[in-house]
Amino acid sequence: MDYQNLKLRAACAAIAAALLLTSLLSPDARAALPTYTTPEAGHMRAHFINVGQGSSVLLEFSCAAALIDTGGETNDNFDSIKALQEYLDPFFARRADLKKTLSLVLITHAHIDHTRGLPMILSHYTVNTYVDNGAETGSGGRQQKAAHTKAKDSASHMTWQAVTQPQVNVKGGLPINLSVPIPCENNKIQFHAMWGGLQPSGNWTSAVFKEQNDWSVVTQLKFGDTSFLFTGDLEQDVHDAMLEFFCPKPPAACAALKTDVYHVAHHGSYNGTGPDILAAVTPQLAVMSMGPSTRAGMWTAVAYGHPRKVAVDMLEGAVTKPRTPTAPVQVQVANKAGLSGAASSNEFVTDSISKAIYATGWDGTVVVDADMNHSLIINTAGKP
Repeated sequence: MDYQNLKLRAACAAIAAALLLTSLLSPDARAALPTYTTPEAGHMRAHFINVGQGSSVLLEFSCAAALIDTGGETNDNFDSIKALQEYLDPFFARRADLKKTLSLVLITHAHIDHTRGLPMILSHYTVNTYVDNGAETGSGGRQQKAAHTKAKDSASHMTWQAVTQPQVNVKGGLPINLSVPIPCENNKIQFHAMWGGLQPSGNWTSAVFKEQNDWSVVTQLKFGDTSFLFTGDLEQDVHDAMLEFFCPKPPAACAALKTDVYHVAHHGSYNGTGPDILAAVTPQLAVMSMGPSTRAGMWTAVAYGHPRKVAVDMLEGAVTKPRTPTAPVQVQVANKAGLSGAASSNEFVTDSISKAIYATGWDGTVVVDADMNHSLIINTAGKP
C-alpha cells in the first residue's frame, strides 16, 4: 500500500470537508477576519453591522464612536440584540480608550427593527447624546419613550435632541448638538439632520403623516470632504419635499446631498429609492441593511421582499464605483414581497451586481474605511 498516497488522499479529504463546512456557514463566520486597529488621525471606519432584517451602524473615529440605529429581527433563528452586543463588546475591548462610551446614539425612527437594541445599549454602555424624531408611538415607540425618560432624569448625564422636519430647513441642515463634542480631526466631524419628525402644520396627507417611515431622521455625516448619508426608512412620499429645499430643480447632483457612502433607505425596498434622490446623491458606493433571503418568517427580508430588484437596478445605474475585490457577484433580490413570511420560487431571483453595492444580507457585516478626501476601502463580513 502506498502510504504517501494515503496521506495525500486523507489531506485532500480534510480540505474538501473544511471547504464544505465553510460554504454552509454564514457570511460572518466564513469571512477572512481583518485585524482592525484604532483609526489614525484623518481616518474613520463605518461598521454596517449584520443585525438581520433591520439596521445598526457603528461609526468609529480616532477618539470617539457613534451608533445609528440599534435594531434588527429577532425570532427562533436569529437574535439581533445578541448579535449587536456580540459586535460591540469586542469593539470596546479593542477600543479600551473609549471606556464603553458612545458620543452619539441616533435612532432614525420609532420602528422596532431600528430600536430593538436600544434598552441594551442604554444599560450596557455610556451614551453622551441621544437623538431621535421625538415620537413615542409606533412599534419602537416604547423604546424611544424609555430613552426620553432617562434623558429627563436629573441624575442622568445623557442629553436628548428631538429632530423635527421643520427644524432642518436651514442651510446645510440642522446641526446635531453633541453634549460632549468629538474633538478628533480638529472638530471636522459634523453631523447634520436633513429630515425629521413630521409636524401637523405641514401640508401632509393623512396617509403620509401617519407613516412613521416618513418621520425618519435623515443624517449627513461630514468627515472632512468625505460624506455619508443615513436615510433610515424614508420613503418616496417625502423625497420631493426634501429635494425641493436642499437641491435645485430639475433633479441633479447638488452639493447639499452629494454623498460618498449612501446608506440605502428602507432596507432596499421599492419605495425607499427613487431616480431623483439618486441623481442628487450620486454615491460612490451604497450599503443596504437587511436580512438574508434564506431565513423566512416574521421580521425577515423574505417577509418584506427586501431588497427589491427595482431598487437594486436603480442603484446599479447610479453608483459610480465598481464593486471590489471581484465583480460581478450573484445575489438574491426580491421580485415581490413574501406572503406571511413564506418564500416561494418566484419571489427571489438571482441578480448580477457589478457596482459597489453591498448588503448585510449578502455580505454579512460591511466595513468601510474612509479618509477625509473621498478615499474608501471596503471589507465585508468584518469583525470589530
